[in-house]
Amino acid sequence: MNTDFALMEMNSSPANNARFSWLGWDRSGNTPTTGTGIHHPAGDVMKISFDYHSLVPNNSTIDWGNSIISPVSTHWTVGYDHGTTEGGSSGSPLFDQNKRVIGQLHGGDSGCAPITKYYGRFNLSWTGGGTNDTRLSNWLDPTGSGVITVNTSRSVNVPSIYGPNEICTTGTYGISNPPLGAYTVTWSSSGFTPATGTGNTFSVTASGLGNDWVSATITQVGLPNISLPRYSVYTKGYNPIVGPDELYYGIKEVYSIEPSGVGGVVYSYLWEGTNLAITPGIGGMANTCKAIANINLPGKVMLTCTVVTSCGTFKAIKDIDVIFDSPAPAWKVYPNPASSVLHLTSEHLSNTTESSNTQKQAALSVQLASVSSGQVLRNQTVTIQDGNFDLDLSNIPNGHYTITLMQGNQTVFSQVIVVQH
Repeated sequence: MNTDFALMEMNSSPANNARFSWLGWDRSGNTPTTGTGIHHPAGDVMKISFDYHSLVPNNSTIDWGNSIISPVSTHWTVGYDHGTTEGGSSGSPLFDQNKRVIGQLHGGDSGCAPITKYYGRFNLSWTGGGTNDTRLSNWLDPTGSGVITVNTSRSVNVPSIYGPNEICTTGTYGISNPPLGAYTVTWSSSGFTPATGTGNTFSVTASGLGNDWVSATITQVGLPNISLPRYSVYTKGYNPIVGPDELYYGIKEVYSIEPSGVGGVVYSYLWEGTNLAITPGIGGMANTCKAIANINLPGKVMLTCTVVTSCGTFKAIKDIDVIFDSPAPAWKVYPNPASSVLHLTSEHLSNTTESSNTQKQAALSVQLASVSSGQVLRNQTVTIQDGNFDLDLSNIPNGHYTITLMQGNQTVFSQVIVVQH
């Protein structure tokens, strides 16, 4: 039997070197559902080839020339769909669908895919000719454990960054499984202070909110640098209060602080105001409130929201100008909160034309956008009749939205809470 395998002894041990892996193998002889070859054709850089179908043993003898014959069923017949092998690829491993070695390249046809190659079967090489010099078993299972499959493993654990994936303001990061011997760690980051550093650990302070990262490069004398992947870090906090900067006396307006911007698990929201009457929790959403000025003179009032979270207690403040004269709004938007339909009404149409049935008509541009994400969910231009239009809110998620109405040279902004029932 000739499956064409050989074991090579290295001049030095690869143990405890993070750049090396021990390949897994399968000696069961079970039929693989796919085959993948990794090799160095003609001594070139590493290449990979794929057979996407189940493999079969050779159903006839293989004549290699020089009176070398491989019997039936001693090799896996591989029909590569992509890639090929060349001289210099011989002896390279064949992997099954579980990324385990099941054979070694003996030879095959020349040319590009689709093409047939033959790999000596690992399960037959395991027992070989029945002696230590002609089989793999004594070398790959020297204790005689009887194991059938082994997965690929590193000779040592690979270095990696450790530390919190979420922080409130500060975080400290280090290296797990550092290499043996002397080494230097150089750090870099995005969204943190400092932006760079050196040392076994790296402490940072957040410069803002959201997704950022830290990374590290390990340097050893005489060895290639080890560049570790970026380590994602989410900085928690809170967004400013969103709502009108001006509040007309006697008119309620909606304000919110978005939950997505609040750090940690939210325990409570507390809305308070100076010279403001507050109605918290619009539509059952505790991160919203309605505010109405209870002073009858122009001036400033202050709205605050205290958010208690697992990341700490945050207090957002918004200064609001109170305007005493009631406006003559171009549009009335109601109800608020709204559910399936939002009614838009105007008593003052500009740039209108009279139709034959004497109804007033005007072109109106309507845009509905999320306060938290800025995503536009409605954007349309309609012709309104007698200053009335109903905006369909079906399929609009619960949330806080800005509605922009543009008609002629007038632009009106308003905010609305959507609560679907």
